[in-house]
Amino acid sequence: YVFYAGLRAGAVTLEWLAAILGVEVPALVAEAQESPAGAAGVYFMPHLRGGGTSNIDAKSTALFYGLTDYTTRANLARAALEGVCYEMALKFDFAREAAGVKLERMRSVGGGARSELWNQLKADVTGLPVEVPKVREATACGAALLAGIAVGAFENWQEAAGLIPAEKSFSPDAGRHAEYRKRLESVYSRLYPAVKGFSAL
Repeated sequence: YVFYAGLRAGAVTLEWLAAILGVEVPALVAEAQESPAGAAGVYFMPHLRGGGTSNIDAKSTALFYGLTDYTTRANLARAALEGVCYEMALKFDFAREAAGVKLERMRSVGGGARSELWNQLKADVTGLPVEVPKVREATACGAALLAGIAVGAFENWQEAAGLIPAEKSFSPDAGRHAEYRKRLESVYSRLYPAVKGFSAL
């Protein structure tokens, strides 16, 4: 069985923001580190390609909330990174509530796994340890391992997964997690319900 909790715009969020600001993605991530946790009150809902699991809405669009004339580009970059992490936290909450899934850790793969800041934010926002495997582009590798299980090359998924060890790990900071959880519940989780009615216009 697979429990799939999708977010349609993850790493593409940074690519989009970097492109419209005229900078490279690594430079944008470096700027994000200059912003405080919470992005000075700026939130980003990364529905660049619609909403995902728990907020499935193909017409939903992205938004920044909390902008002022003091908002910096670093705040926008940090908010973009945190917004994807807030979405992940909502999906994990949905998995726990809808299917009774017990989550112990997560693995970060793909383009977003290259950023240590983003991996640490994933840990701090969700409260889960984050592991980065040696194989970052993991879709094809995972398919090959599943095929190996199917033909009997591996006894079970645990044996197959053991072939892909974690290269780095990031532990959540309890204090930062508590602050992010407060922001998630008091502001971020209320953004989509507040604006979803506009999707039909």
